Amino acid sequence: MIRLISRLIATVFVVIGLLTEANAQTVQYYFTEGTEALKQRNFVRYDSMIAKALMMFPQHPVILWHAGKAAALNNKADTAIHFLRKAINIRTDFNLSEADLFNVWKHPEFANLEKEKATLETAVISSDTAFVINDRQLHLESVAWDPREKVLYGGSIHKRKIIRIARDGTVTDFTKEEEHGMTAVFGVKVDSRRRILWACASPMKEMQNYDSAAASALYQFDLKTGKLTASYIPGDTLTGHVFGDVILDKNGNPFVSDSKNNVIYTIDREKGVLIPFFTSPEFWNLQGMAFSDDFQNLYVSDYIKGIYVIDMRTRQLTNVKTSYAISLKGSDGIYFYGNSLITIQNGVYPHRVVRHWFNETKNAFVRYTFVDNNHPAFGEPTIGTFDGNTFYYVATSQWNGYENGKVKAASELRPIVILRCSF
Repeated sequence: MIRLISRLIATVFVVIGLLTEANAQTVQYYFTEGTEALKQRNFVRYDSMIAKALMMFPQHPVILWHAGKAAALNNKADTAIHFLRKAINIRTDFNLSEADLFNVWKHPEFANLEKEKATLETAVISSDTAFVINDRQLHLESVAWDPREKVLYGGSIHKRKIIRIARDGTVTDFTKEEEHGMTAVFGVKVDSRRRILWACASPMKEMQNYDSAAASALYQFDLKTGKLTASYIPGDTLTGHVFGDVILDKNGNPFVSDSKNNVIYTIDREKGVLIPFFTSPEFWNLQGMAFSDDFQNLYVSDYIKGIYVIDMRTRQLTNVKTSYAISLKGSDGIYFYGNSLITIQNGVYPHRVVRHWFNETKNAFVRYTFVDNNHPAFGEPTIGTFDGNTFYYVATSQWNGYENGKVKAASELRPIVILRCSF
């Protein structure tokens, strides 16, 4: 799924677009001053400048890494280990053998940190291949299961359509390319009881015939006839929407996440528009959502900050904490299953799918296991769906399949893989 920061790359300057312009420039200033001080071997100033950048963007792995190095160079070993661990649990491609970390190499926790890094890099494979889609320029973002027909529906970013995947792997079009003015299709969801397919779409530069003025919308289709029965656009004055995911409550009401404006929308059926359901200044970049099994809690993924839960009765927002070091950052699709939440994390390196178990009150995680980690099929895993105890998800979306604003030739792209895992 496209992000405001595209994906976590090894530069601090991706803060542009996530912070206000003034704050972004300030973070950039502190970071640049800090790294310049490092070049001059002025360790005190390096530590001071990076600390100020970290205060403004405490989740960024590169800033965290430099905070660890700065602490190490200033003989603050415990602090160094703390920040290095946070950085490694987001990205393992930092080098723990860097000479600037010499002062912490003999720290009692350093060996454990090296082990954690190795564990996070080790492949864990629980899923096998369910389907391979040979249209390499499709750019599949999501899948949704229809238990009645026992088929998958999928949303295409580049070709601006919805596909149907039969049990034997045959792929057909549910909608034609660009039909109904539909833009890049992100989340899709099946309401099996009411025989409705919901899809949310937004204009993205990766879609064919890109038009920035095209409308972001939520679409409602009749599953039996394939006809569009309604479409909904926001009824507020916000602009630049990026609708990333759609889920349904127990009454079949849709909820849509907007990663650009950080608003969760639902529909006003009488007015025929999307209306804001919830927003918070806490949010930086909304992605996936999931209801608890009793529909009392709505879990939401902030791609930068982790997992939050909204109490549907009180509208109270709480950050879901963990009792372990592994980061929740970079979660795209999220799914409630049993007493756990499954996170598809493509904003970390390597990519991973993790099952996190809740405490009794379901507002914190107490343990985790990898479902898949560093899976060989991973391109960029995105959004999935459950069929009972079987989980399907897109393992190879193609956000990196573009060059100079154009989709790459099919010969340069990998086939699209949908993985399957049983719990």
